[in-house]
Amino acid sequence: MSFKKILGQKQPIEILQNSIQTQNLAHAYLFFGQGTVGKRTAALEFAKTINCLNPNDQDNCGECLSCEKIQKQIHPDIFFIEPTKTSATAREGFIRIDDIRELQKKIIYLPFEGKYKIVIVDQAEQLNLQAANAFLKSLEEPPKATIFILIASNIYRLIPTILSRCQGVRFNLLTPDLIQQILLAENPEDDPDLLRLKASKANGDLERARENASLNFADFRENALNLINEISFKRMDLTFKFAREWKKRSAEIPEMLDEMSYILRDLAIIKLGCSKEDIFNVDLFESLKSTAEKKQLRSLNKMFEATIESKTDLKSNLNAQLTLESMLIKFCEAS
Repeated sequence: MSFKKILGQKQPIEILQNSIQTQNLAHAYLFFGQGTVGKRTAALEFAKTINCLNPNDQDNCGECLSCEKIQKQIHPDIFFIEPTKTSATAREGFIRIDDIRELQKKIIYLPFEGKYKIVIVDQAEQLNLQAANAFLKSLEEPPKATIFILIASNIYRLIPTILSRCQGVRFNLLTPDLIQQILLAENPEDDPDLLRLKASKANGDLERARENASLNFADFRENALNLINEISFKRMDLTFKFAREWKKRSAEIPEMLDEMSYILRDLAIIKLGCSKEDIFNVDLFESLKSTAEKKQLRSLNKMFEATIESKTDLKSNLNAQLTLESMLIKFCEAS
């Protein structure tokens, strides 16, 4: 792989290549941008190019021993730091002070094989406060021939003193067309229209699109549309049946609620008189149009708000069945 294969990130790649061409390398970079848009891949390609044995036009060859070792993450001068969870049930991992102290022991020496030692800190916003303060010392007094690359989706969780010591490189969200192109290259046998739908719902995040590609959208959408059509206080049996069934599929509830919100959004847009091209679920246009004709815009908006509220509640670890039942009672009130 090379910089050329990183799609949709022309500006950040040009910044990195210009710094290589002018030999004006910063001692610390911050690759930032929402979601999975190529930040980690760019960090690897940057590390390869800096240490490549046969570089060409500010890009790496991808074939020399140095490039191969970096790709396999076995190069002695390339160090990777990423969050780890303290237990299997922990919601998120952190980078701890012991990780930073261990790193600092390794980077005090000159490079063993390459021109530079490269430290790649993935999800840098997950540095806990002690680790962040310890890491700051390395940024303030960087060892010779060492470059730090911090990767972050949310820079506002980094302490300001770390931000001020890094050269920021912003990575943009990917367009749906570009995501569809990548998904089609990875899954050439898949239906292009289905991949377009999944790409449009990824919000510019390639990893989310890949996760979407493995989900059963047809099931989620059918469940959502049937429920919206039939829910009412006269059919409370549907409320409890739906909540019980989805409790058994708790891992899929966030995706199901995403589909519910997309369906409700499309219904509201159709109700407002917008065209087929303005909705996500283009293939369901006729079914959606039929449902929209039976619903009031005010009802659709209230259902949408209840769905978003439920997504937030589930992130707070509230009981899944009770959360869904509460949402569906609000649906009944709105219908």
